[in-house]
Amino acid sequence: MKKLNEMTKKEKKEFLSMDLIERLIRLEQRVSASFGQFIPYSQTEYFKNLSEREKREFVKYLKKNKRKKYLLGSFFFFLVAGAIFLHGSFTAKVVEENLKIQNTLFTNILLILFLIFIFITVMFFLSGKRRKKRLKSHFDIIDKLYLKKVNK
Repeated sequence: MKKLNEMTKKEKKEFLSMDLIERLIRLEQRVSASFGQFIPYSQTEYFKNLSEREKREFVKYLKKNKRKKYLLGSFFFFLVAGAIFLHGSFTAKVVEENLKIQNTLFTNILLILFLIFIFITVMFFLSGKRRKKRLKSHFDIIDKLYLKKVNK
């Protein structure tokens, strides 16, 4: 994903508007969940009040984000499955012997890719936690204002 300062003006506008919509919908979901009722994003009042074009773009934005997670997860799965398949005892080392991959460059590259992937995953997790922590105070203010309106 591009950094915000590397995006064009149009890309910035689209990203920021979709991000704001997602945050407001998640906020509404959190508030309703605090009252003991979870509602899907398509049933939130904010989503219902969006125009048809905004609804389509938001659904497309969510699908794109979900697709990225699936691609990353499948990459990890195939990386681990490949390592197990090449060195697993369930193949009776037939694959390893047929491919003559005993401690060669290929297995070293596979191990390095696996370690890099683990490192990147940990970094994304930590940066996400830092970002949530930084934004929590802002969301708490919005939550309080929203709860005051709802309780009136």
